[in-house]
Amino acid sequence: MTAELLIRELERASQASGAISRLRLLILNVAASGRLVRSEPTRRLNSAGQGLSWEVPVHWDVVPFADLTGIGGTFVDGDWVESKDQDPSGDVRLTQLADVGVGHFRDRSSRFMRREVADRLNCTYLNPGDILIARMPDPLGRACIFPGDPSSCVTVVDVAMLRTARTDVDGGFVVQVLNSSLFGALVASKASGTTRQRISRGNLGRLPFPLPPLAEQHRIVAKVDELMAMCDELEAAQTKREARRDRLRTTSLRNLVAPEEPKENARFFLRHSARMITRPAHVVGVRQAILDLAVRGRLVPQNPGDRLTAVPRPARSHRGSATEPLSGGLPSGWVPATLGTIADIRYGFAFPSETFGESPSDGMPLIKIGDIGVSRPTVFVRGPYDGQYLVKSGDLLLGLSGSIKCARWAGPTALLNQRIARLVPGCHDVHPQWLFLTVTACLAQWQRETSKLTVQNIKAAQLREGPAPLPPLSEQRRIVAKVDELMAVCDELGQSLATEQTERARLLEALLHDALEDALPARELELLGAR
Repeated sequence: MTAELLIRELERASQASGAISRLRLLILNVAASGRLVRSEPTRRLNSAGQGLSWEVPVHWDVVPFADLTGIGGTFVDGDWVESKDQDPSGDVRLTQLADVGVGHFRDRSSRFMRREVADRLNCTYLNPGDILIARMPDPLGRACIFPGDPSSCVTVVDVAMLRTARTDVDGGFVVQVLNSSLFGALVASKASGTTRQRISRGNLGRLPFPLPPLAEQHRIVAKVDELMAMCDELEAAQTKREARRDRLRTTSLRNLVAPEEPKENARFFLRHSARMITRPAHVVGVRQAILDLAVRGRLVPQNPGDRLTAVPRPARSHRGSATEPLSGGLPSGWVPATLGTIADIRYGFAFPSETFGESPSDGMPLIKIGDIGVSRPTVFVRGPYDGQYLVKSGDLLLGLSGSIKCARWAGPTALLNQRIARLVPGCHDVHPQWLFLTVTACLAQWQRETSKLTVQNIKAAQLREGPAPLPPLSEQRRIVAKVDELMAVCDELGQSLATEQTERARLLEALLHDALEDALPARELELLGAR
């Protein structure tokens, strides 16, 4: 299989996670092995007894990496520049690790120093065409060519710089081999460090490097550039398609809960759902749409004979009240209400930390925010307590800060800690599961309105006044049953999409191996898969 055919075939598997990035790595590995353009029989390149190897054509040379400099060339670490040496108004730019991308200069740094300081520190100035190599992750050993800059530039100590003076070395080929996972395995074998691994320039310079004739280097570089451009096109098409799909899905889900033309909007969603819902993460939006339809009374038909036997106190009409989120009005037989009018809300207590223990023998279990949805308390409270803070299995809990979530307690009888609310139906006309649906709908609305850049908090007044329209009890039961049924379908859909993703990943793996089974030995295929 040719690389061009592989890219066309990859379209079928392109929704597998990391498909394009893996294809790029495959291209670099094939290039580093001398199989991207027509060449000769191969021989094995060994890594100084480390057991890491790949085959290269017999006419290729193998040299220590540091020998690529040649007479008059340079292979040095970047400069040791401390914060005190830097000056935002300086005229010498300090390039950093963040500037070194995989095959491209990222151009991210914005640190400078004065020329007199750079000269005093005996810094090495960069030239266009210099090869920059990251001696720290991620990934370790990535490389790019420095394109030049309007300002004079130096680089930091964790970036090595190779400036070759050899006329038989193409810098583009050097960068392509450095960024392959085959050479990356050599780099990793010589790395050291516990928290963050790095490779010393000395160890990097001693690694064996494959070097074909210059003309062949040029052909390989041209071919890699051509294939990478095809990858760019494929990636851009995927990005455009995904953006269009996201817009269509968002609009369709929004229209699904809008009061205008509900049947036509539902037909459109069903007709195009297979194109819009393609990943497990997309099912989250479907679940939310189901909840929105449920609390708007548009999930099951109304029964004219249904009536509420106990009408809650009228909800106040102001921003954040029960009626505002329900554009189009309430269905017949429903009454506007708030969480404070349909639920008995109790708040937790700030139990003193000195009464905490770690064993059930220490006292009563204490429910903290992190226990919501888990129901396995790890803190126990010694001493007397007020019974109003007791929580029983089945009670509805809502975290009010930080990790805001809502779930039924499924653990043992326990005490309620601060910043958690317990909600139970306030009258017999409120189904417990309907209360859960309305709280969940309110929570989704609040989270949409709250900036993700700030810590989320729900105040007591906000909770009391949360919109909770109330249908007749018999209709609540029908809605709850329908929601349970549809959520089970969502579970199946999510599992099905996860299985499809796994199948796409397998298809991608098969395509890669089919493309390389005659080109790369088994060990190199293992390195590609591990990378």
